[in-house]
Amino acid sequence: MKLNIDKNEIIGYRIAKFRKREGYTQAELSEKIDISTTEISNLECGKNNLSYPTLISLCNVLNICPCQLLSGAIKDEVSDNIIDLVRELSKDEQRILYSLLLEYFNQKNP
Repeated sequence: MKLNIDKNEIIGYRIAKFRKREGYTQAELSEKIDISTTEISNLECGKNNLSYPTLISLCNVLNICPCQLLSGAIKDEVSDNIIDLVRELSKDEQRILYSLLLEYFNQKNP
């Protein structure tokens, strides 16, 4: 099964994840990299393309390398994307997801 995955949405998800990890609000991040809060919001929602200067500024402020925003879960197979997305979760989030999956399978196969 092929997925129609919007690369901007995945990059936006990662921007939000790293922003939150650093403890910044969208307004604080926008001030640090000198773009509008609306632009940050649009990037995180996948509405806008990420420009090279903004990419570099984001990486500097968020203490990450560009590969952390640009590479990852954009594959043809659903299972490959699921694995990549799960790897991006914290250990606690992975445990919660595992519990939810177990509950789902237990309900599906009583």
